[in-house]
Amino acid sequence: IAVIGDSITQGVGAENVTINSYVAYLQKLLGPHYDVYNCGASANSVMTNTYQPYSIQVIYYSSMLFDPDYVIFALGTNDGQSSYWDRLHYFGPSTDSTNEEWRIVDVKKDENGNYIEETTYAADKSVSTKITVDDENVTYYFKANDGSEHTYKLVNAEQKFIDQANSLANMYLSNGYNDNAHAKIIVSSVMKTWGECGNTWNRQKETFEAQKKMGSENKNIIGFIDNYTMTEKYDETTENHYTVFSDDGLHPNSNGHKLLADNIFNYISKNLNLKTDD
Repeated sequence: IAVIGDSITQGVGAENVTINSYVAYLQKLLGPHYDVYNCGASANSVMTNTYQPYSIQVIYYSSMLFDPDYVIFALGTNDGQSSYWDRLHYFGPSTDSTNEEWRIVDVKKDENGNYIEETTYAADKSVSTKITVDDENVTYYFKANDGSEHTYKLVNAEQKFIDQANSLANMYLSNGYNDNAHAKIIVSSVMKTWGECGNTWNRQKETFEAQKKMGSENKNIIGFIDNYTMTEKYDETTENHYTVFSDDGLHPNSNGHKLLADNIFNYISKNLNLKTDD
């Protein structure tokens, strides 16, 4: 079982990442018949054009070479920041490059939250970029340095996240690094965030909903583990204060890692009929 994720999967927040991370707890719960590989990489995201996309990390390729039977897909927390999530994207070249990749387009909004149509003129008075809005559709036009013209319908972060997450997951079934790739994919959802961290990592609910949609668009995903609902009961009141689960409002503490491991184990043991020592 390969567990791919970010700092939470890596074990940040636990007293000892080697023995107190949720991946380490999961290994203990499953027992010696299973080999659970921690493929967490701190600060990583699904979406590209972010601080640190998972798709370019060595651990991503290492996890494919590991030849897992199952992959627990736990990426998404870092994507759920408004600085990433509240942007529009297109897949294609830029004004100065022919390389096709996911690109961000910053589109202004008015005081009511509606996108603003906007045109930029080049030195020769020709239109270099143009934003047009038609109902729910936002279209981006630009003229590249070589004179070619391009028009793209912009997509929101949710659709970009789903597309790229499915692309990442599908590599565990067919890739150029492991001829035996055959893994079954289980999505393990993001959790709620609190306090100051909750002000930055503030799109977790939207990311959670996007993760649920991954399975509806990808027949290779066989399950979805809901960690968000489990953590919704924690808040900033005295009775269920979030510090029971997390010290910093983002990463689980040792107790939180144990609760997270239990939730994942309960799901996979119930739905995958895995044999354990018990």
